[in-house]
Amino acid sequence: IRHSYLVTSNHDLVVQIGGRLTIAYSEIGEANGSYEHCNLHIGAADYLSITHSTIRSGVYGMMIGGTDGAIIQYNNFVENDPGKDISEVGINSNVDLRFNYWDQGTPPLGAAFNTSAPASAPISDAHPLAF
Repeated sequence: IRHSYLVTSNHDLVVQIGGRLTIAYSEIGEANGSYEHCNLHIGAADYLSITHSTIRSGVYGMMIGGTDGAIIQYNNFVENDPGKDISEVGINSNVDLRFNYWDQGTPPLGAAFNTSAPASAPISDAHPLAF
């Protein structure tokens, strides 16, 4: 998923239950008049990379489980329900969450998550780019 807007769902916007997923330069969330429980629900992933994107206005920005070595960097997590930018819903290891902007502050996650070096301001290119 590249240079995309995914904004409307009756439950979860993007669901991964295995396989490989790359999301870059996209906006996930911020629908008007609809209900997004999770902008991203990762139940399992052979490979996961989410970069330069905005995850916005979900009950949960992301629920994540079943990953090893996920790369989730240079994203803006904004306007999600308080304390719910990311929720661990299964076993993860080596999740790289460095360099993200967290409008609610860096989430308190376990040792499987590297949240060091958070961005101090929104990432300016974390959205679909014009061609």
